[in-house]
Amino acid sequence: MDYSQYTRLIPSENSLNVILKNTHFKDDLLDEIKTVTVQIDFNHEAPIISVAFQEPFYDFEEILRKGDYSGDRGIWLKSDNLVIKLMLADSVFGDKISSRSFTFNAEESKKLKAVLHE
Repeated sequence: MDYSQYTRLIPSENSLNVILKNTHFKDDLLDEIKTVTVQIDFNHEAPIISVAFQEPFYDFEEILRKGDYSGDRGIWLKSDNLVIKLMLADSVFGDKISSRSFTFNAEESKKLKAVLHE
């Protein structure tokens, strides 16, 4: 699986930020009333983040490659419960950002840390 042309993964101190490009994703996709799920699939060589929206057209997956999270890019892995934050800038008002955070339980977090730090 290649890197997505519609998203960017940017680690921060508290989360792995998944930037959704507003040229592909519609503005209200992250509204609280919308159903959004984020899961990690460990059944592959590398873990895969699966994001599902109320409108399946926007669903996507991102592979988490171990080498991508070394050094400063691995800072988000220091939390006890890892967080994936989806972020989308409004296409009209560039300074308006919508976001939704998804916190993984201790077991999933520990497993992901082990895989990415091997």
